[in-house]
Parts: sequence; structure tokens; C-alpha cells
Amino acid sequence: MTLLKPQSLLPAVLILFLAHVSAFGAGSKPLTKETANTVTIELINTSKATLIKPAGLTLSPEGLYLLMADQGAGVIRVFDPGRLKLLSEFGGGELTSPTQVMFGKKGELLVMDSGQNNAVVRYRFEGVYRDGSANAQRLGMAEKDIVFPKREFVDENRKIWQVDSAAHQVKVFGPAREPLGFFGNGKAGTGPGQLNAPGAVTVAGRYVWVSDTGNKRVLLLKHK
Repeated sequence: MTLLKPQSLLPAVLILFLAHVSAFGAGSKPLTKETANTVTIELINTSKATLIKPAGLTLSPEGLYLLMADQGAGVIRVFDPGRLKLLSEFGGGELTSPTQVMFGKKGELLVMDSGQNNAVVRYRFEGVYRDGSANAQRLGMAEKDIVFPKREFVDENRKIWQVDSAAHQVKVFGPAREPLGFFGNGKAGTGPGQLNAPGAVTVAGRYVWVSDTGNKRVLLLKHK
């Protein structure tokens, strides 16, 4: 499944580095069709792999891989972004509790490891070999403070995508914070249109990936 041309992914991925890290207060109310009905979001795919505690996630710069921090397993999972098939993993024995991932300006993968390392770990990630092993090399610790996105992602059209764990929704707002749309009916569950304490979101074009932390899965959504 081809989602987007590589060059069309770059603007969305680079938006990660905007200092847009504030999150709305926990316990905010769910959005409804009466309060937000401009953007329609539908479910495209759901991961089938066994995950422990999916956390932060990001697309590789060329858009070929979706990388997700599995906080409970202490590894970085590598998925096909369209099929959501688990392709590989790395970081076992090196990471203890990874929570956030993003690619830096030099192309390095930066991992916030909140466990024993309590630091940002740098990796060179160059894909997955035919045998299923990840082409990933640990480069050491970051020597300066790194700002990671916090529960929000600003897309190339300046829409603000937010995971609201308390409301069990992914919400989308306009540049002035006006509510536009949502995914999740506001109740925790695994049924159609339901999430359970989602933890992270990333967007490229019309495609949206969500760490559905409470359900131990990753979702691929599409908006229009």
C-alpha cells in the first residue's frame, strides 16, 4: 500500500521540530458532532502485532517506515506504515523505557529513554534488512536538551492534531484552536470508532497514525 510520495511526507515530518508542545488539560471533554464536524476521520488499518505499551511514534524521513517506542518492552518497533505489519525492532538491552521518538535535523533518530538511562539516546536508522533485522546503530547519548512533541502534531496545513487520553479521542483543531473533528466516541473500548487512552499521534498528508496505548495497538486513520 503506497500512502504518499516520499517528498510529500517531508513537510509533515519536519513539522515535528516546531516548538508546539503544549497539551490541553487532562480530563478535557470529548468532542462531538455538534461541536466539531468539519473534518471526518475514518479507520483504515489496525496493527496485529503483540505490543506492551505503545508510546511515541514517528515516520522515517523518506516515509518508508513507522517507528514506535514500546515503553513496556524497552524497544523501538518498526512497522510498514500502510499495512501496519511489524517488520523489525531494535534497542533491546540498550533502552529501558522509551517514551518518545523523532528524527533530528541531521537525520539521526532521537529516543527519549525515561528508564535507567533517563536521557536521549541517538541512533542511526537506515531501514530493515531482508532478514528482518533493523539497520540501526546506537551512536550514544545526546549532549544537549532536546524538545520532543507532547501529545500534539501540527500538520502542513497548520491543523493541530492532539491525543486526549482522558477523553479517549484524537482531536483536530484549526490554527486558532477551533475544534474541527475527532476520532473516538469518548468512551474507552476496542469497538468501531473507539480508543483507549491514546498516547501519541503523527500525521502525513491525509494519513494519521495513533498509538492506542490502552488497547496495545497502533491505528492508521485517514481524514477528509
